Amino acid sequence: MRMLCQTQTHWSQNDLQGSLALDSLTQLVLGSSVAAACAPAGRLRRAIAYGAILGTLPDLDALLRFQNPVDSFVFHRSASHSLLVLTLLAPLIYLLLRRFDAALRSDAWRWLLAFWLVLITHPLLDFFTNYGTQLFWPISTQALGLGSIFIIDPAYTLPLCFVVIAGAVAGGLQRRLSWRKRTISALCVSQLYLGFTVFAQQQVRARVEAALASAGETINADQLAVFAAPFTCLVQRVIVREDGGFREAYVSFFADRQEPPIWQRVLSDDGLIAALTPMREFQRLRRFTDGFFKLSARADGAIMLTDIRMGGEPFYVFNFIIAQPLVDAALAPIAPEQVSGTRPQLSFASWIFRRIYTPSRVLPVPTQR
Repeated sequence: MRMLCQTQTHWSQNDLQGSLALDSLTQLVLGSSVAAACAPAGRLRRAIAYGAILGTLPDLDALLRFQNPVDSFVFHRSASHSLLVLTLLAPLIYLLLRRFDAALRSDAWRWLLAFWLVLITHPLLDFFTNYGTQLFWPISTQALGLGSIFIIDPAYTLPLCFVVIAGAVAGGLQRRLSWRKRTISALCVSQLYLGFTVFAQQQVRARVEAALASAGETINADQLAVFAAPFTCLVQRVIVREDGGFREAYVSFFADRQEPPIWQRVLSDDGLIAALTPMREFQRLRRFTDGFFKLSARADGAIMLTDIRMGGEPFYVFNFIIAQPLVDAALAPIAPEQVSGTRPQLSFASWIFRRIYTPSRVLPVPTQR
């Protein structure tokens, strides 16, 4: 039986920046494609350049330094990803840039539409991931996320990459106009795929709910979460919260039509919740994760909260030390500290892609032993 091997490597700041860079590549080509579709027909290269810059602009908030790591975690994708803020920002950016670029002064409404759509499609795409995006900041600070697509999905990104690169190097007006049409077609295909990710997610969710009902289990809707697995929506990671921890399973859209999920049980020290509830940072993390977290005590007694939405057992990106024990066994809040987590080997990606066409009873649940 094949299993993922134990690894002692850890998520580092470079890993997180690399993940952000890959996510930004998707936003870059999406912005370029949207700008190319909206801008004046003869300005394809200029539109691609502006779209690339504006498409990655909202993610610059990741470079800000906040007071503590919980602030950085919670405030990412807030003001810079607000549809309201970006709608106000689009005309200001356009008016500023047209002062330096005469090409923007003709077909003003086309350019303005392009700038606006590039900016707002960034958070709208982020909404389909599971991190949480505050689309209506400051009216609402609720982080919204469907989780139907992983932060990196080649099926969504690569077609847009191809048409953007081809359009940028195309010579002659007629060829550029031809690639502009192909860019619009690629945009339509990519958005249809985005719709399919939601369909796949809901289909898997319905199957899991049916399987739980057949087993005589009754759960509330907020106890069940379904997220796209890394790199593909054709495998979904399913989490069921329950007392003392949660269950996790990977379900294939194609291969598991008749197969009940094979669950892996994960423990959480939920007895700590009562003592942690008065603490501000715990409340913030609990709300931001929608309750999908686990608690554990480290060897030194420090209490760690892990966001179980981001990763999979036992590989998680976001872990925070938020409290420490006192001499009388009570807990005291401390300045939060982000802790590096273990990361899977490359064989995890191979396992995920095999699960697309392999029933759950054949492949083991990925774990660390």
